[in-house]
Amino acid sequence: ISGYINGEVRVWDLTGDQKVRTLLGHQDKVTDLALTGDNRLVSSSVDNTLRIWDLTKEDPTSILRRLPAPVTVLKLIGNEDRVISASDDSSLRVWDVENGQELAYLVAHGIATYSLASNEQRIFAGDEQGNVYFMFLWELDVPDPPPELVAAIAAGECVIFAGDGLAAQSNLPVWHKIINDLVDYASRKEELPEQEADRLRKNLERGDYKLVERLLVSQLPEAFIQEYIQSIYQNPEPSEAHKILSELPLIGGITTTYDTLLAQAFKSKEPQVFLPEMSSELITALGDQKFFTINLNGAAGRIKMLPLTPRRIQEEWRQNQQFRVFLDTLLRTNTLFFVGLSLDFIIDILDSISLPASRNQYRQHFILAGEPNGLNESKVSLLKQDYNLTVIEFSPSEGFPEIPGFLDQLKAGLPKPKMKKT
Repeated sequence: ISGYINGEVRVWDLTGDQKVRTLLGHQDKVTDLALTGDNRLVSSSVDNTLRIWDLTKEDPTSILRRLPAPVTVLKLIGNEDRVISASDDSSLRVWDVENGQELAYLVAHGIATYSLASNEQRIFAGDEQGNVYFMFLWELDVPDPPPELVAAIAAGECVIFAGDGLAAQSNLPVWHKIINDLVDYASRKEELPEQEADRLRKNLERGDYKLVERLLVSQLPEAFIQEYIQSIYQNPEPSEAHKILSELPLIGGITTTYDTLLAQAFKSKEPQVFLPEMSSELITALGDQKFFTINLNGAAGRIKMLPLTPRRIQEEWRQNQQFRVFLDTLLRTNTLFFVGLSLDFIIDILDSISLPASRNQYRQHFILAGEPNGLNESKVSLLKQDYNLTVIEFSPSEGFPEIPGFLDQLKAGLPKPKMKKT
């Protein structure tokens, strides 16, 4: 079997030195081939695709999988029932050879992989400089998308509500790390006395992040915090998860982080970007069915200090009743899909948004959430009872690779667009 720069894959009969068939599908140079003992062929290409062929069939067709970057190398593992692919964006994926399902995903930060080996528990990757790296391989705990969520997205009635867990897909820090690092940064810059910094660190060790955030806001100059936040959120690029989201028929997005990743990902829809104080324009955009994004905490040049705490949420929306009404309307008329947020934050924000008289009118909403030791069942029940919010639980790995895995399954579950008759 041979691959060519024009995208062709040719199967040869070695006994007679004759070509048996040509497999067509790739649009650019074939980069690697992997053949199993039961005559399944995996091929990869510079065209950002991976194809799985069943050579036992007279006229083989392929299972196609699109990736965000060119695939450089393949490696069969296990009983040749799985294959690892490496891409130019430093991502590694494990696929089921029989059905093409993505089983695992990890990022080899900064490593452009040109060769692979595996002993099941570890992946060994070699780069063009001759360096060899090894990484642990794990299988993703990716839950199945609820049919009700798939239906709401397909109907064009869903808004994504994104937190720092989604931003982490673009290598941005999560909220806990921002607070930790700010204490150290303020101490180094002598904005915090070392004794006070040590006291705050002890609170962080106990998990009192909200308390530390509140103390930092009261003790540090506003300009200092804004400068620190801006240094973090400099020109991040949308991740694979953002790109998958952009392919879903969502009607809008809300983010609690300071980036413009949602707006960048959905740029083909020419999104209007709003802040909470722009409530009247938001209501107009919703009525006109124009795609919108809302930055709850501000954006690059308009930062509102640190991420919103419950106390500040209440203060903000007590002064901005019109925005609270807008969000309450969203809860009644559309489905919100929360990604990358903790249950505590969701409870705090919904307590501040919701109008008690409206709660029994809320549509079903969803949150993709996970914690290393499992979610608090009482909080899960509270969200379902008070806000009709269903929790989709997963066991998180470092970097939350389960998020793009779930979104990919969500996209695959949507009805295929019907072809127009001509």
